Amino acid sequence: MRASPFALACLSLLSSVCTADPNLTTPLASRQILPSNFKPPQVFRNVNLVRTVNLEKGYPRETVNVVIENVDSKPQSEYYLPFEQGSIARVGGFEARDKKNPEKGLLEAEIVEYGTYSPTEFYKIHLAEPLAPSAQQTLSIAYSVLSALVPLPAQINQLDKQY
Repeated sequence: MRASPFALACLSLLSSVCTADPNLTTPLASRQILPSNFKPPQVFRNVNLVRTVNLEKGYPRETVNVVIENVDSKPQSEYYLPFEQGSIARVGGFEARDKKNPEKGLLEAEIVEYGTYSPTEFYKIHLAEPLAPSAQQTLSIAYSVLSALVPLPAQINQLDKQY
């Protein structure tokens, strides 16, 4: 009687292993490496830029609202946001959206870099639709900077004054 439930359990385990689909996915590349002579195309002009830093939590949350204008003669769909090499590794929760059309959702963004020793890395933001020449668009870009705050003093006794 005991062998029957044990045999059924083994049989059901064996059947689920045999019928399972193999995981043949490949991991996504985390960065796109650009050639060493890469310079972002100078096709946008920042008409107005407002940067706010929120320090209400244990990590800074930065919001950049920027009005961009296409100064090129052709429609453009890629906007590059520069970061210093050491700071881009600490950027988390990166979001970019069209501020005037929030119902369209988030814009696609990816990390790109020059190379290993480049002082600047970029987030490449793909606009929902190419921006026509001389047209303007307002982007709202928000991200958190992790491990950026260090308390001073790092530690105090419970009865000490906090200044």
